[in-house]
Amino acid sequence: TSSLEAGTHVVWMEVTDEVGATCSRSIILNVGSAPSVSITSPEAGTIINAGEALTFAGLVSDEEDSATDIVVEWSSSIAGTLGPSTPSAVGLVDITVEDLAAGTHTITLTATDMDGESASTTLDIIVNGLPSAPVVDITPDTPAIGDDLVAAITTDSEDPEAGTVTYSYVWEVDGAATDITDSTVPASETSGGEVWTVTATAHDEYGMGASASDSVTINNAPTCSFDS
Repeated sequence: TSSLEAGTHVVWMEVTDEVGATCSRSIILNVGSAPSVSITSPEAGTIINAGEALTFAGLVSDEEDSATDIVVEWSSSIAGTLGPSTPSAVGLVDITVEDLAAGTHTITLTATDMDGESASTTLDIIVNGLPSAPVVDITPDTPAIGDDLVAAITTDSEDPEAGTVTYSYVWEVDGAATDITDSTVPASETSGGEVWTVTATAHDEYGMGASASDSVTINNAPTCSFDS
């Protein structure tokens, strides 16, 4: 019967026939209990960026079996089976997972004891999808001395969650980093013959996404002379 509590039970059966004669038998029945299981970290609702590693930790125990005899399995509602864990002597378990797909994952920790009794617990985490690379162009595309260089986003990044996307800029001149982080390089910073490169990186609320670059060469101003 499913109403028996965990522990040792003496089950007694007695039969009486039509003339009042009786016969009885008893057995000792040990009823096991399911393991105790909990996820201790991370906190529910934790947000990570796609591609980041995340370690899940938990605690398992059982009234009849030692912790090391408990079979532990981790799974995700999106990724499926994540893998097993071997409990320590005190029941500590953990697993590190990389490359979880973007979305809300329900993480399940399941523990099964030697009698086949199992228990599980769940935790939701969010994997943030990062923005795609934009298309960036430097204008003018054939600059001359005296022209400002302007990095223009001609095709916006796409954010998987349709969040707000912002852009950061890094400029290099002849392969060397500069301290310019604006979208515009003033003409006063450039000289003829230099090769300028801008790298534009997309960001959402939680992290840095993909990047794209463009380069131009500063044309030397023509030299004019007059014959006397």
